[in-house]
Amino acid sequence: MKRKLSLIILTFIVLFVFASCDFQGFMPADKLLKPPVLSDEQEQMKAAFEASIKGEYTLLYPIESDNGNAFRMFDIDNDGDMECIVAYLDGNIGRVNVIDKVLDEYVSVADLTGFGDGLNFIELLDFDNDGVSEILINWKNKAEDTLDVITVFGGFSKDSLPLGAVKNLFTTDYYLFDFSDVDDDESDELVFVSKNENEKKIARIIDYNSQTQSFSCIAETEINQDASAFLQIISDSFNDTVRYYIDEAVGEGKIATEILLFNKNSEKFLPVFETIDKTVRNEDLLCNDIDGDGFIEIMIQTDFSGGKLIGKAGEKEISLSRVMKIENENLVCISQLIDMGFSYTIDIYDEWLDKVTVNANYDNQSANFYEYHLETDSTGLRLFSIRMTDTDTAPLPLEFELGKDAEHVYYCEISVDGKDFGITEEMIKSAFVMR
Repeated sequence: MKRKLSLIILTFIVLFVFASCDFQGFMPADKLLKPPVLSDEQEQMKAAFEASIKGEYTLLYPIESDNGNAFRMFDIDNDGDMECIVAYLDGNIGRVNVIDKVLDEYVSVADLTGFGDGLNFIELLDFDNDGVSEILINWKNKAEDTLDVITVFGGFSKDSLPLGAVKNLFTTDYYLFDFSDVDDDESDELVFVSKNENEKKIARIIDYNSQTQSFSCIAETEINQDASAFLQIISDSFNDTVRYYIDEAVGEGKIATEILLFNKNSEKFLPVFETIDKTVRNEDLLCNDIDGDGFIEIMIQTDFSGGKLIGKAGEKEISLSRVMKIENENLVCISQLIDMGFSYTIDIYDEWLDKVTVNANYDNQSANFYEYHLETDSTGLRLFSIRMTDTDTAPLPLEFELGKDAEHVYYCEISVDGKDFGITEEMIKSAFVMR
């Protein structure tokens, strides 16, 4: 299982590197400049929208949309007929207009004040499971040092959209937000990373009450006040606990993960779970379910102390990729691989950290492991070596085979000093992972 996980992690590292490259296709300018073609039905809705607007307006196009259409079609009241939601700017104020067919004619049935000067996306959600949706609008604030805004509009009734019935149910600004069913009622609650009235950075869970048709906060907790930016919130569940992973910037070029635990029974956040110092890393590696087991892993990539990789391209440092996850309410390391760019890697034992290092040669994929002295950043005695050779080459005296592929075989030799250090053949074979 550990070897399988290591292979998954290696694949994840490769995909991350390629995903970081910016490959973009190009579209002819004439296609970029053409407005989207509206259907006859959308043209009628556009006419109804324009008839309801007094003065000039600017349509807002969802940033997270692939069709570039400001006239968004939804069946809000679940009657089989489509309604239209239009977000637009009235001056510099965001607004939303709802168009529906009344007596075979499209008319505006609601025009409501929104927020921001841009639009991220529009989504329908049925918070109370009554078969009629609420409208969630994610507004974009383009000005610096301003947060985006979430607004939920509701008040629709079954099979009808009565004029004037639609209202603003909830509004908040936020750094991050997510959906999460924290009470197992098959309806998602809203989870926000935001600020409170005292400008404190907080995490907050908001629930919808169908009887009062209103939202309320069911839990709130302060989070890391030193975070300079918030990158992602993601969650998993284990027994009666929902675990929220917040990736945040904690310094120049550094990110870390803050983990919050929420108990479903008490509907409260548990005491602060100290994970920030343990998860600081160099790269923008966000939390993810790497191995597909339904639980989140944290991948931490740092420099491997003293590690050097040499070759025709010059010399560079070797990185250590550690994978951590929560087990029994503790953050534990389940794998830590050194990435030499070879067709194999080594899963480093805890007792080797800051005590063992490697000098590797990229040209022949050989690796010599040494004692490492952290205080002086220097190497000591050679402990063991790994070399790659042709499959028809026999091992040298004292060497044993680690693995092979179609063209190469990999041998290892443990020195006397390595054996005195406590390194065994079984340890190396267990730590050796082919890509």
